Amino acid sequence: MKAERIGKTIRIPVNAQPGPFNTECLVTFESMDGPVSGFVRAEQIIDSDGRKFIEAAVVKSEDGLLSVRLRGSFFTTTGLAHIKEAA
Repeated sequence: MKAERIGKTIRIPVNAQPGPFNTECLVTFESMDGPVSGFVRAEQIIDSDGRKFIEAAVVKSEDGLLSVRLRGSFFTTTGLAHIKEAA
């Protein structure tokens, strides 16, 4: 990813299931640092062809790895995740 992509919004595939309240969903996905899980608002889940995604903003790109800022309340991160750049 080139530097001009910093700040752009990308989609991250997630496993999503209902949360304890009908306004939120529990999401999980794999990052370079291990599993990430937490809650996002139900309206933030994007359903495309049966797959679920959340959006994240790219804050850094280096050697095929991305640092992204997530929206929501996560157990294993303060909102920053490191993922592989999609091919």
